Parts: sequence; structure tokens; C-alpha cells
Amino acid sequence: MRHLTTVLAGTLLACLLTETAAIAQVRYYCPPASMPSISYVPSLRYFGITARGNHLDLDTNSLQRTSGGIAFTYYLNGNPDYGVATCREDGWRVGRSFVPATSSAARSMLNYICGSRVSSSW
Repeated sequence: MRHLTTVLAGTLLACLLTETAAIAQVRYYCPPASMPSISYVPSLRYFGITARGNHLDLDTNSLQRTSGGIAFTYYLNGNPDYGVATCREDGWRVGRSFVPATSSAARSMLNYICGSRVSSSW
């Protein structure tokens, strides 16, 4: 009986260690609740590669008029960020920082934003 208990305990311990090691190798990405994951955004439009080599996408349903300009959600390599464009500058603001439209992808996105129906009523 003592041998059986030792074998069962050893088997259980080995199983737990194997499962723990397997679970530790799996990485899950949980996006913040306020920002949707890029795979769940059906209104995404791809604009190309930025000057720094990032893939640039725009959530076309995120365009909103604000007192400071047109607010929008864009994605660099799938990572979301909020921007505001005044359409009077060659770029947009993210918080207090200015992001210049230095690539053709960024300029195309800015042209899309400023040419939208949201901007024409702004």
C-alpha cells in the first residue's frame, strides 16, 4: 500500500509540474477594456508602412468631431492609439505630442481623415 501511495503521489506531482510548465509557456494578450483588439475592428483601413517601418491602420468608424479637431483611433503594428487632427497642420496630436505625417502612409491617412464627412462639417 505504501508503494502505491508513493507512485500515485509521484504521478500527481509529475502531472502538475508538466501542466504548470505548459501553462507558463502560453502567453495570452488581453487588450485594455477601453481599446479594442485589432482583430475585432471590422472598420479598419490599411494605409501602408510609416517612415519608421510600422504598419498603419485607421479605424474609420472612430472619426469624431471634437473642439480640438477630429479625434480618431489608429493602429501601429496592431497597437491602438488615439489622435486628434486639426487638418491645418501636416500631422496630428497624441496627447500633447505632435506626430508629423512624414510618410506617404501617414499623409494618406491624414488626407482620408480631413476629407471625411466628419471633417467637412467641422
